[in-house]
Amino acid sequence: MGGPEIVDWAVHDDTAATYGTEKLERRVFDTGDALLFDHMTLHRTDMYPAMTQTRYAVEMWFFA
Repeated sequence: MGGPEIVDWAVHDDTAATYGTEKLERRVFDTGDALLFDHMTLHRTDMYPAMTQTRYAVEMWFFA
């Protein structure tokens, strides 16, 4: 692995922090909303103390 990455397809928080925070976005979703992005978008599930319920998600991968 050669760095702080957890596995070769994941990025550790310390590594992600080196990319800067000026472009971070926290989206607020309503029931039924979706977000699509490509494999080049660094992303994660946001967690913060105000979250009081279990969060569920569906992940789908599409290949040509």
